[in-house]
Amino acid sequence: MSAPERLAGSIAQARPRALEAKAARVSLALALALTLLGCGAASPEPAAERARSPARSPSVEPASSVEPASSASAELAGRLPTRDELRALGEATRAAERLRERPFLRPVPVRIQRRDEIVRSIEASLDEDELSLARALYVAIGLLPPDVDLRALLLSVMGEQIVGFYDAKLRTMVIRDDVMASLVAQVRAGESALGAREAMVLVHEYVHALQDQHFDLHAVFEEDRSIDEENAYAALVEGDATLAMLAAGAGRAGASALRLVTRDPTFLRARVADAGALGVSDPALAAAPPILRVPLLSRYLDGLVFVGMLHGGHAGGREGGFSAIDAAFRAPPRTTRAILHPEGWIPAGDARPIALPALASMTARGFVALDDETLGELELSIFLAQGGPAAAERDAEAARGWDGDRLRVFRRAEPSSEDPSTTAFAWLTRFVDEARALEAERAARRAA
Repeated sequence: MSAPERLAGSIAQARPRALEAKAARVSLALALALTLLGCGAASPEPAAERARSPARSPSVEPASSVEPASSASAELAGRLPTRDELRALGEATRAAERLRERPFLRPVPVRIQRRDEIVRSIEASLDEDELSLARALYVAIGLLPPDVDLRALLLSVMGEQIVGFYDAKLRTMVIRDDVMASLVAQVRAGESALGAREAMVLVHEYVHALQDQHFDLHAVFEEDRSIDEENAYAALVEGDATLAMLAAGAGRAGASALRLVTRDPTFLRARVADAGALGVSDPALAAAPPILRVPLLSRYLDGLVFVGMLHGGHAGGREGGFSAIDAAFRAPPRTTRAILHPEGWIPAGDARPIALPALASMTARGFVALDDETLGELELSIFLAQGGPAAAERDAEAARGWDGDRLRVFRRAEPSSEDPSTTAFAWLTRFVDEARALEAERAARRAA
């Protein structure tokens, strides 16, 4: 699971004036996207299908990419889409194919749900064991308050903002009924469904369906992965879909606007930084602890920079374009260091595991190990920020140079009068050189 989900179970300047206008439209699309981060796709690992499928024309009838439902998704709440709704969804699927340069291999079943049905679905997916384990881990290192109600926190953050999501387990698209009504209104008025604000989010979600059909997103649920690996893969999945969504927001400029955005990484980084500085409009997300909010936003913002660097040919020794992004799905980034510093990413060598010793002294004091984890550069930067200014959510500079970590959290049921502590942790970190290690140590002492 991704780290936020683990808490339950985040253009050189274009010189020609015409290109500047296109870039401005894409930048506005990004700002809009940040107000509509309501997608619920998983953040999984690619699996069986390795070869790129032969290209075919994306000009297909809606029914070839969208179908009302399947027997596998019948357990979902909600209703089947109407004929007008299928027409509107057909536009979104064709846009996803065209912008992502990938064809659908089979129709995507659809369910239309009310907001309360979506919230109940999210609540049912929360695993109590995962909640308890995540709470123990993040409370132990100070990133969550001891009295936090994780279930209520996650429902407040996720339940209100999700407008639709692709369920990789059931391979079904779920769309909120009022969002669907906006798209249908466009169609009935004789206009394109893509003119509705929410349409960009649906394009984003249909890209997740494409990812699943070509790279088997559901495989992640069968694999044991560290928090750092999950955050890294989530950034690839969400960044890829966000890049296509930006192209959808650019209208007819589409693919040419993407080339403009990604050809110079400094411009893309600056636009993403501007968007991040604007903050988030959702009150529940804005009030959430940084360990929930920052990784959630990172998968969209840092993920967008990462795939933008791939698309522009600036990362991982790739030639660029969506073929470079496809290659990343087949050999994915394994650390958030790769996501945060894509210019130095080497696909085969971006992770060096660390093993902790037995620490028998902890057992002698009555502590029992609960979990071993690797948090990675992203979440380490959130931990180190605890000793900095109150407004800082990350100490990115202190975490820079991360080269591996392993965290073990302990708990004991019977503390003694001499030592009343009930939780403890051991955290071993490695850095690329001594100077970076010393800088991180100073930040860690401030945090402690």
